[in-house]
Amino acid sequence: RPQGIRERFYEPPRLIKINNDQRGGIITSVGILRVTSAPEKTNPVRRGVWLLEKIIGEELEPPENIPPLADAKKKLNATQPSGPAEILKIHTSQASCRACHQHIDPLGLGLENFSPNGDWRTSYADKTPIVSSGVLPNGRAYSSPKQLKQELLTFYRDRIVENIIRKMLAYAIGRKLQPHDRVTIEKIRHELANNNYR
Repeated sequence: RPQGIRERFYEPPRLIKINNDQRGGIITSVGILRVTSAPEKTNPVRRGVWLLEKIIGEELEPPENIPPLADAKKKLNATQPSGPAEILKIHTSQASCRACHQHIDPLGLGLENFSPNGDWRTSYADKTPIVSSGVLPNGRAYSSPKQLKQELLTFYRDRIVENIIRKMLAYAIGRKLQPHDRVTIEKIRHELANNNYR
């Protein structure tokens, strides 16, 4: 077949270098941002839970009888801004909700600059400015997705490394990890540390 026809049907994967600080790593990849959003709007709770479970390795059990976020939105009056942060503040005024959301919300809200399709944005459709800032449970503040990622690598680094080792090892050997796999996990962790976690 002529070369032109082949190129129309298949373009092999290629590395695309990005020269700005908005992107970088799996957390801000378009696929992850898309799968953790609703079709028409972002979902900071879903994004935060995904980060906690898939990257940090912390499983959360939701409490029973969780009031829907729509109830919190109804409590806002017409003059108040009704962005995700304001809705979550009302939702987490209940102690049962706050216990989990103090870990979830700062992670998810830190990615609000990314639309449901992963595009960078500075305001919502109603022109309300987006504030991608927050305070992590350790008290450390961040003011951009880039700073959020830096804080994650500082505060959660050991947990992230442990989680990724465990997930990749389980995938590589094709089974759930057992207690005796601890020796292998420690060996991998030691080798990663010696290679600057590359």
